[in-house]
Amino acid sequence: ISGVRFIDDTNMIDLLEIELSIVDKTLVKGGNFLAKCFEGRSTEFLSKEINKRFKIMKRLKPDSSRKISKEIYLLGLNKN
Repeated sequence: ISGVRFIDDTNMIDLLEIELSIVDKTLVKGGNFLAKCFEGRSTEFLSKEINKRFKIMKRLKPDSSRKISKEIYLLGLNKN
């Protein structure tokens, strides 16, 4: 994390696009995917990309995460 929101958002999208290309190639139908990211402008785009590939997509914020933290997890369940 650089601390520069635009750079961090761009890097997060790049990283998750790589992860999703691996999901497309290797994860079996019905499989699940979990990605840690930080709430920002890119989150909506990433949620849509996960939603395209999975029957269920959820945004999760662990109870142990600080309230002010932007940390979230995007969960894709049951790959199409």
